[in-house]
Amino acid sequence: MNSSNASRTVRSIRNAMFWCLIIPTSLLLLFGTSGAQMCGDADGNGVLNVLDISRIINYLMLGALPGGPLENSDVDGCGSINIADPAYLAQYLYVKDARIPCDPSVICNPPVGNNSIAFGTPQSYIAEEDSIIALVPIYVTTDVPLVGFSAAIGYTAKEIIMLSVEQGSSVFPASSIFEAEFRTADKQIVLYGICLNKAMEPKTCGLLATLRILVPPGYPLENLDFSFISTTPSWELLFAPLGGGTLTPTVEVCGKGSPNICDIYCGDANSDGNINIKDIAFIISYLYKAGPAPIQPVEADVNNSGAIELLDVSHMVRYLYKGGTPPTCP
Repeated sequence: MNSSNASRTVRSIRNAMFWCLIIPTSLLLLFGTSGAQMCGDADGNGVLNVLDISRIINYLMLGALPGGPLENSDVDGCGSINIADPAYLAQYLYVKDARIPCDPSVICNPPVGNNSIAFGTPQSYIAEEDSIIALVPIYVTTDVPLVGFSAAIGYTAKEIIMLSVEQGSSVFPASSIFEAEFRTADKQIVLYGICLNKAMEPKTCGLLATLRILVPPGYPLENLDFSFISTTPSWELLFAPLGGGTLTPTVEVCGKGSPNICDIYCGDANSDGNINIKDIAFIISYLYKAGPAPIQPVEADVNNSGAIELLDVSHMVRYLYKGGTPPTCP
């Protein structure tokens, strides 16, 4: 599937989700849904298509019944309905030689391995007069390709206002579905992602997303207390590996402002979980083109001089292309 087809698929799924919300299940049944048991046929109409993906997502997000027998939505055949099911159905529909729904050879609980998700240390900058926006990075580490994930985040502070969640620059492929649902009354944010035509490659400390939060002037960032939670069985913290089944990653939460291992990845100036020419371009843009500042400035100070400068660019070029010494950050 090329990028234009993938973009159309994303739009189709989102349009399907809209129509599934406004068309009552009773009308769908009236117009011929069979209700027969068929793995992946969430709406029960006898056909596997994008509507089934949207029906399962709506069931997970809103509790809306899919229309067909509920067991049809258990696409991986592992006995429960979660983010892995629409992810595997998307792989079956849009990726050549993908596993069939309810493939009996799927290992439902593969070894956990090196798979984790973590909050980084909150950063901040002045957005306007007397207003501060705190940026809280969320990192993902995985040693296997992923086709989906889900995570629910809880917080307790009354003083903060959630503004947005920004997807990381390179963790999930561009053709993926990446959504965030704010549940302000419950102080929760639900994140999920589904790959359509390309899996997420293994990453170490890849920037999955960044929470943007409005905080009062003088508010201590160490008081931003977030944690990964399970709001319902459907929204467990889960990774869906390409090979099938689900993984429950290990978790690190905010350490009251203490950096965790993912906060410093020396040389990763753009915080995308990789060190490559894009980091060189990012530093140049920051220094000479009024580009954005690094989320973690120390990651761009690769020669450990205490400042971001042209010498850091030279150091990166030598390291990447001339066998030079690795980056050494403060």
